[in-house]
Amino acid sequence: MIIKRNNIREIAYNSDNIEKYKSSDNLLRHARYIPGRTQGIMLVDNRNNLVGYIAWEKDYIIALEVTEKYRHQGIATSLLKSCPAKPLTVAKDNIPAINLYKSLGWKKSRNLG
Repeated sequence: MIIKRNNIREIAYNSDNIEKYKSSDNLLRHARYIPGRTQGIMLVDNRNNLVGYIAWEKDYIIALEVTEKYRHQGIATSLLKSCPAKPLTVAKDNIPAINLYKSLGWKKSRNLG
């Protein structure tokens, strides 16, 4: 388990769990899963609420999100450190995410579009 807390547990990132935890107001509304291609980690709390997730394909991170209630607690950092993929794309106006990646030693490689 990547998060060492009693109230958070890791579950499989798969189509069943995405559908189970997806709603119009949570993070998974745009999540995708392609069997044999997409991998990831999902976290839920002891009340079975979504905490966050990370997903990747090959060597590229395609999604990283943590619910607002659980932000600023090291969860995104733990997810990133447990992920074998490293490159990712981030919106240039997503300053909190950019600051997180910089604090972990990540560097900007190029601008897309």
